[in-house]
Amino acid sequence: MTQALAGVTLNYVVSNPSATSDDFHNPVLCASGPNCTGGYTNDSGALGPDGKADGFPNPTRIYKAAELVLSKRFSRSFQIYASYRLAKLVGNYEGNFRNDNAQSDPNISSMFDFTNTDGLLADQFRVGLLPTDRTNQFKLFGNHQWRGINFGATWIAQSGTPLSAFLAHPAYTNAGEIPKGGRGTLGRTPATFPLDVHADYTVKLGEQKRLKFGADLFNLFNQQRVLYFDQDLEVAGSGQIGVPGTPDPDYKKPYGIFLGNQANAYQSPFIARLSVRFEF
Repeated sequence: MTQALAGVTLNYVVSNPSATSDDFHNPVLCASGPNCTGGYTNDSGALGPDGKADGFPNPTRIYKAAELVLSKRFSRSFQIYASYRLAKLVGNYEGNFRNDNAQSDPNISSMFDFTNTDGLLADQFRVGLLPTDRTNQFKLFGNHQWRGINFGATWIAQSGTPLSAFLAHPAYTNAGEIPKGGRGTLGRTPATFPLDVHADYTVKLGEQKRLKFGADLFNLFNQQRVLYFDQDLEVAGSGQIGVPGTPDPDYKKPYGIFLGNQANAYQSPFIARLSVRFEF
């Protein structure tokens, strides 16, 4: 990173980095001379092994979960399916999509563009809770039929997602990219547990024809909890370009632009949908 900020031309290699990677010549400081450019020897950062590890860590993504499932298939006019999952997702690498900066560049994200031997990437490679971790998830689905009326309900209760504090990238100046203080160390978004219900009534119109009236009520109790917070410590401008060193006044506030994309910072409100369907 120090070389990049000093204006030294660096090479970009698409590979699978690890603690044993040796794809580049490690930087060697110099003061002057014909082989010295920008404070480093001319072969610093050149392609090819030099017998020393480049300085990357091993990418880590570990998901552990235990799930309990209870189900009753349709009989005596009702059925039910319920599950509870206890899980944990930790690592320093999310996979092909980066939730922390919304980068969808499979296998060529900016995560391992630079080593952190100079410490300028803060806690970029420190193992911690990844953004999609949810400790508890409870799901309940059921329906019941009675005299041509079908009732159904869905209830999903789940823990919030981890919160972190992100600095802008020192070289790229992309906002919200470098975790400071570790991943997921600042608590979580609120837990959510919206209830959705469904009902429909069928009128038979002969042997093969029927008319069905339906109603769907989403988020029945109009739960309005915050889903997304601004986690950028430094200001993000147009196109998520950051301004390193400039504090973000919206940090920790509900944020309507999530990871550079338009999003509702809160849960979707209560929505009712009525329908009529003719089947033949």
